[in-house]
Amino acid sequence: MNNKITEIVLIFWAIVVVASLAFSIYVLAVDGWEHAYSHFFIPAISLMWLLFRWGMYKKMKKHEQER
Repeated sequence: MNNKITEIVLIFWAIVVVASLAFSIYVLAVDGWEHAYSHFFIPAISLMWLLFRWGMYKKMKKHEQER
């Protein structure tokens, strides 16, 4: 059960990364870099969370296999 929740959270963060990056690229194309650079903080932060959660998921799976 806990693994299923973790997988759902990973999918959620992946969706957030893709959606926010797409929006940031759209703003970049429309407004230019001088107005759009701040929009790239959200994809960067959400990518960091995704990588953190993915790393913890891998550690959890490894710990379960060692049991």
